[in-house]
Amino acid sequence: TKLFREERERPVFMLVDGSATMHFGTRRTFKSVVAAEAAAILAWAACAGGDRVGGLLFSSSGHREVRPTSGQRGVLQLLKVLVDGTTQTASERSGLAFALNRLRRVARPGSLIFILSDFRQLDEEAERHLVLLSRHNDLLPFFIYDPLEHELPPPGRYNVAGEAGTFAIDTVKRSAREQYRQQFSHRLETLSSLFRKQGVRLAELATDDDVAAVLRLTLAGRT
Repeated sequence: TKLFREERERPVFMLVDGSATMHFGTRRTFKSVVAAEAAAILAWAACAGGDRVGGLLFSSSGHREVRPTSGQRGVLQLLKVLVDGTTQTASERSGLAFALNRLRRVARPGSLIFILSDFRQLDEEAERHLVLLSRHNDLLPFFIYDPLEHELPPPGRYNVAGEAGTFAIDTVKRSAREQYRQQFSHRLETLSSLFRKQGVRLAELATDDDVAAVLRLTLAGRT
């Protein structure tokens, strides 16, 4: 199926967030896995429509790029990068702001850019690059989250394991649960507003969603 435009070999980029915050999930899988799964589905769809597929995977340890390439070769190169990940070395050439700035340099005007991220690294610099990128390209951002980030579990005391060790969270107080929910809603609305100002609709994708079904509905809404 052609993606949104009757133009042969349109460059289609997958910007995939592989940061530490993406390696989290309490339901079906991690956010990073959902991002990779979505990128793979979108890449094959673009390939089937005759578009050229490329991408950029970034994390705190670096980034990997795939130049837009026609046919299955471009998709397979992207999948290899998603499987291998970024090089685990300290690098200043990393993070969301760097990745967006890099895309501004490599994506020619008229490119279609899918952004798959939890946007935890969104700052003023990243926002500036997003605005500039949206002026000459079509953006389709997906906000990837885990249900636990949206709402705390039923009242109780839970032990949570993280990179810094194990800590306890108390979800007994209704006020705390409501504040937690409101914080997520505020963050989502702020993010949606940023994209709305650029004429871009933010899509949502949770770790317990049927990824293919959500992508189908999202793409159908843009045709």
